[in-house]
Amino acid sequence: MTNTDKALALMLPRLKSKESRRITMLGNTAIRMIKQHLDCYESKRGCLHGNG
Repeated sequence: MTNTDKALALMLPRLKSKESRRITMLGNTAIRMIKQHLDCYESKRGCLHGNG
């Protein structure tokens, strides 16, 4: 278990439900942005690969 995992394990129980909901929302937004970025990257790479 890394120090980050330990810190998270200590922090999570202290979070209020409102805060954890906000963090979940931010996490979901970040995941969606990353997925969009990856989809864009994949499609670009596919086009480049097809042209090459």
